[in-house]
Amino acid sequence: MRPSTHCSAQDSAPAAIASFQAITTAEFDALFEQLVAGDFQARWDLAKQFPDLGKVAIAPLIWQLHYGDLDTEARWFIIRILGKFNQPAVVAAIAKLMVQTDETELSEIAASTLAEMGPTAVAALTDLLDQPEQRPLAARALAKIRSVSTIEPLLKIAVDPEPALRSLAIEALGSFHDPRVTPILLGALADPDSQPQREAVAALGRRPDLLPRYDLLAALTPCLANPNLPVSTAAAVSIGRLGSRDSSQTGSKAAVQVLGESLLHPARSESLQVAAVRALGWIEHSLALDYLSRVLTKDLDLAESAIAVRCEAVGALSQFTQPELQAAAAADLLNYLEQPAFREQPLVLKQAVVLGLARLNATQAADSLIRHLDETEPRLRLHIIAALRQLVPQTAPQRLRQQLQQPDLSAKLKAGLEDGLKFW
Repeated sequence: MRPSTHCSAQDSAPAAIASFQAITTAEFDALFEQLVAGDFQARWDLAKQFPDLGKVAIAPLIWQLHYGDLDTEARWFIIRILGKFNQPAVVAAIAKLMVQTDETELSEIAASTLAEMGPTAVAALTDLLDQPEQRPLAARALAKIRSVSTIEPLLKIAVDPEPALRSLAIEALGSFHDPRVTPILLGALADPDSQPQREAVAALGRRPDLLPRYDLLAALTPCLANPNLPVSTAAAVSIGRLGSRDSSQTGSKAAVQVLGESLLHPARSESLQVAAVRALGWIEHSLALDYLSRVLTKDLDLAESAIAVRCEAVGALSQFTQPELQAAAAADLLNYLEQPAFREQPLVLKQAVVLGLARLNATQAADSLIRHLDETEPRLRLHIIAALRQLVPQTAPQRLRQQLQQPDLSAKLKAGLEDGLKFW
């Protein structure tokens, strides 16, 4: 049986809800039961009638929103209905649900409803900031309402003594292209806590529009040396994003140099090296290609176990889009494939190189790939055959047969060539 639609001061509801005068009108009861039982269209039509009941409907709707045995869709409609009552208690109730629910759909409709309520909702939540027990709730709610009217209170929260609240505000402010926000983001790079720092670093990486006016590269570069790994890796990502969006070759090259120097630094962690390599792959510049190639040729002081860095470098090399860079990347991967040391590499790295050559349409690698069919690992053979089918689908069978006719074939290569022919 569903809970009664009535509520009273004795119900187990917060004081803010219980303080409303309970209602028992048959009109409300009938409407609510239809709302609960109806399909989407019926609920849509019924929702338009609740505001006609006036403020007397607010208390039971709030109670049902938080404590009723309702499905997600019914709660969704209650939020929409409550949004028609521009009252502080409604704002608080919707804000509470928005920050406490695990259901994305409810959180999103709550945020959009509060945004539609406009200045009243923002003013009510801003007033709650002055109440210590309500401040975290109000701050989280304001951070989710992406409306220009929230910028002013968010700017105040951005200097809150509590790091978690500063972090919320900075993350939210990062979505606004407002001149008041930029100094806050830049200042947060020196925040004593790493969480607001990381949010500021990430936000600035999404603001290439600021490049003509601010030296964001100079501001973000020190963050690469931050001992907090989330901050330093976020800095690598942001520098890569800005470098890829910088319209000037000078700016792109400067970003590459900063990332490359970080990659060369012996004290950098493997996670940061992976982030730097990935970021270099976003910047279409010959110098970026040079750094990525050096990862494979072991010019860098990388540990032998740093396979993740090398795999990331292979993936980055295979994603260049400019023809001249693609050709150079293909040549570098082919050179790596042909080195004797390549055969000693882990399977995951070998597979990455084969896949990278296929992505780059490196048809010149076909003969070298065929010679690597002597690999005993079945998965690598399958990768090589798939690459041949992509690179030279018409001539691969003939090449395989010609190779089979060569004298002094090893048993492993013969088996690999015969396996390859089975796919044609």
